[in-house]
Amino acid sequence: APERTCPPTLPNMVDSPADRKMNRCGRPFLSPRALPPSVFIGVHRWFLPWLVLPVLVAGCGAATPPPPPLDLDFYFADRAPPPPPEPSACRDEADCRAGCDAGNPLACSDLGAILYDQGHNDEAEAALRLACEAADPVGCRNLGLLLEEAGRDAEAEIAYRAACDARDAAGCGGLGVVLYRLGRRDEALEPLGIACERGDATACRDWGLLAEEAGDARTSRNAYERACNAGETSGCARLGITLYESGDKVGAETPLRRGCEGDDVGGCAWLGLLLHDAGRDAEALDPWSRACRAGDAASCNAQAVLLQAAGRLAEAETSFRAACAGGDRTACDNLAALSRPAATAPTGPPTAGPTAPVNPNDEPAVRRLCDGGDTRGCAALGVLLHRRGRDAEAEAPARDGCDAGEPTACVCLGIVVYALGRGAEAEAPWRKACDAGDPIGCRNLGVLLHGHARATDAEAPARFACEAGDAPGCSTLGAV
Repeated sequence: APERTCPPTLPNMVDSPADRKMNRCGRPFLSPRALPPSVFIGVHRWFLPWLVLPVLVAGCGAATPPPPPLDLDFYFADRAPPPPPEPSACRDEADCRAGCDAGNPLACSDLGAILYDQGHNDEAEAALRLACEAADPVGCRNLGLLLEEAGRDAEAEIAYRAACDARDAAGCGGLGVVLYRLGRRDEALEPLGIACERGDATACRDWGLLAEEAGDARTSRNAYERACNAGETSGCARLGITLYESGDKVGAETPLRRGCEGDDVGGCAWLGLLLHDAGRDAEALDPWSRACRAGDAASCNAQAVLLQAAGRLAEAETSFRAACAGGDRTACDNLAALSRPAATAPTGPPTAGPTAPVNPNDEPAVRRLCDGGDTRGCAALGVLLHRRGRDAEAEAPARDGCDAGEPTACVCLGIVVYALGRGAEAEAPWRKACDAGDPIGCRNLGVLLHGHARATDAEAPARFACEAGDAPGCSTLGAV
């Protein structure tokens, strides 16, 4: 017979009711979803910063990531599951329906969960309302979940409040999150605190977040400690960050490490910063690498500087590219410095180059570079013309640069021909860029192949982009 016992909640750092569903016991839990390939083909995100005066050269110290601000929307997540409720009295849908019709609230609650999982939300809502009206806390909580998912937060508040009043920890957690979403943060503190006291570890973390935002350091630290001690790793990360900011770097290391081991991006970024501050760069590389793979551009830059200092220039270039593509301007400058002949310590005379920095938005100046045979100038011109909506003009310089082996020009060429409606022609330049190690070229190639139902061919380039630290590439890999 089906049981009301539940699998554990899978971690997810973004509160999205669409990512949740109910199982037989009515608890929300997350299920993996196949992400659609994101459309990252439209605009190449590099501005060719090598044309701008670089600020770092090989051997400079790491430009460590700045302390990230407290972002409550990032942290407010699905609630942790409560202890399993008592066994259900019904065996299957028909039995649950019969029991519900006979007035058994537990059967109505289970029937609602079954119907919800089948996508019959209107029927599920009716069954869950019957359970909630009969004072079944699981039914009230799941009714709140269904209403929250439908964007009916005001109604979800009523259902969650009924579950919370019945001492359901996850119901209190749900109430706190809905109140937060409704902009009533002061009111959200109390139910989150109650949920925390009743053993909801995620609610402890969220309680700490709101208390920290309100300036109540004592409450926030206590809440984070409770969350961390209960195994909520993002709570460990926040505890470590607050200890670090208070000057207790020794005490911060263990919770930051626990947070990072639980794949909390902020925990990894701050752990890398702590280890770097302590002169332990060899240890800092791993947490920064993990944060980079999760899409944190500043950590990609910091990782790259450590790799550069260790003489691992090819790996450093890949990380600088990923950070630059993620919007980290320091990484773009570092990439430019790494690409100059001086950065690779050549044995012969330096190669001639532009005598002064060139503004990448100065079309005549960039065009002169391209006309003079500078392949990166041709890539820059292609990007500039594309950004200005002149794709027909952009194709020739992008093709010149790509033919000469400039990966960025190949990425640009693929974008341009794709924008001109010749998507099939984009595969060759993107493949050339990918073969040269350009993560954006690999990502776009993966998106293109996946869109053409060539998932097997799409996996390798998408995986390369992901392993190079390109977060959209990881999304594409997941879709593949």
